[in-house]
Amino acid sequence: MQWIFVKEDSIMVRGSFFRRCFLIFLVICMSFIYPAIGKAEQKDWIRVGLERSLSERRQLTIQTNYITLGYCIYGNFEKETTLAGSKGFVVKPATGYYYIGKKEYRTYKSAKKMADKLRKLGVSAYPAVTYHSSWNIYVGGSTRKETVKKQYKKIKGRYNLSFGKLQSDNKKRITILTDEGIIVIDTDKHNAYPQIASNSNNRQGVNLIVVENCSYRGRLEIGRYNKNTLTTVNILPVEDYLKGVVPNEMSSSYPIEALKAQAVCARSFCYSRKESVVDSNANQAFVVCDTSHCQVYGGFSTETNQTTAAVNATKGKKLWYHGKVIEANYFSTSGGATESAENVWGSKVPYLKSVPDNYESEPEKEPWSFNFTTKQIQNLLKNRGIDLGKIKNVFVQKYSDSGRVMELKMIGENDTKVWKREEGRSFFSLPGNKYKIVKAKEKPDKVYILSGKKKRQKRIQSSYVISGNGKVSKMSQSVEQYIVKSKDNMTNFARKAPKNNQTIKIVGMGFGHGVGMSQSGAKGMAKEGYSYKEILNYYFKEIKIQS
Repeated sequence: MQWIFVKEDSIMVRGSFFRRCFLIFLVICMSFIYPAIGKAEQKDWIRVGLERSLSERRQLTIQTNYITLGYCIYGNFEKETTLAGSKGFVVKPATGYYYIGKKEYRTYKSAKKMADKLRKLGVSAYPAVTYHSSWNIYVGGSTRKETVKKQYKKIKGRYNLSFGKLQSDNKKRITILTDEGIIVIDTDKHNAYPQIASNSNNRQGVNLIVVENCSYRGRLEIGRYNKNTLTTVNILPVEDYLKGVVPNEMSSSYPIEALKAQAVCARSFCYSRKESVVDSNANQAFVVCDTSHCQVYGGFSTETNQTTAAVNATKGKKLWYHGKVIEANYFSTSGGATESAENVWGSKVPYLKSVPDNYESEPEKEPWSFNFTTKQIQNLLKNRGIDLGKIKNVFVQKYSDSGRVMELKMIGENDTKVWKREEGRSFFSLPGNKYKIVKAKEKPDKVYILSGKKKRQKRIQSSYVISGNGKVSKMSQSVEQYIVKSKDNMTNFARKAPKNNQTIKIVGMGFGHGVGMSQSGAKGMAKEGYSYKEILNYYFKEIKIQS
């Protein structure tokens, strides 16, 4: 028997049999390691649906002049081809009919070379990518079936090419216009859209891709996802995503410790959501959008030095409860006290309990008021398919301890309706759920003053106040509401009632659902010297702050 020594990465492998065994073992190991590496990267990336200004578009323009088209596989971006667009790139849904070539090409250049030959015959032929290193020739594109059939007759049997049956719109194809012509992108075979990366940096050395005048870090994925319009997804590292979230959710003028608290909340929100798949994917476009439904995200152009510093200073830090990252809810203004989760969403959450918001001295959102006529209320009911008849009365039947409406009752000639928790707020489209209803002839600023065992009635507008410099003055007659602050809350009182019985006035304070961290309160606490960890531990109970 002959023995052969082969050096493989500094390992001596004896004989061809042993060498083959070693290589097989190495391939098996890599098959496990490679996906693991990809998945590890995916945990730190996120897919963000750009819904605020780019939703339901029938055409998009990428202003970046040089891009790379590629597929993300196991968290790694695999380059497909580099494209140039002197005026950018126009992306559209491909709604027409196509004949699809059966021959596959490994590269864009080889597919384009054949497509160019067919175009010289007067045929609309395009290179089409279906997945990494998988290209075809598509012929057609017209929404008229007969037009495509006539084109196909010109090339039938030419260049030893064969095509399948005529294909109609599958609601998955798109086209991208480059300087070299049109490329068709089709996800029908592999269910994956390619991702688009920029080949250039801005003056600050940041790699950005620009679409419809908005700049984004990371990559874009543009597809139809079984619709007739385009959906744009931004794929980027979570830490870069947060740089475009924090300045849109909290003013960058707020103290740095408040901004740090906001960064941790926003990061926790990301990681509490279902794991986002970074790989090229047509099953689910995204799990997080850029609107207030999730978190407002504005991309690179909205980043500020102050908010980016807050993100960097808290890198990786999240809120945990019993071994799980929490959603870390937050909102603008509480109006004196936050609310427990069960009073808003109906189920108890141990770390989301009502707390006094004593440091909300400079609320981001001021108290508010709205007038509604009985006719307007009936129209709102009609839009929801509810018929109570002529409205006879509307009143709050139950409040929570924080002063938010738990039950709002409407009595009509035909029926009665009770709106629970956030339902009333949603019905009237109110900024918050902490409000009172004032009707004609009422004295809404009436309060009771206790003096020993006696209780006497007094109107706030007839009172006097002492300012910080000791000056005594009568209450203002120009404000809509008076705000009375107690030890653990604030209460609002309207100054005037409606003038007629057909109108109700809704006066309230606070902005948002009221659960979790008050951003205005966080600002106040930071100004008083509290750290971001102290702020978070105040609003979220029994949590841990860690990476």
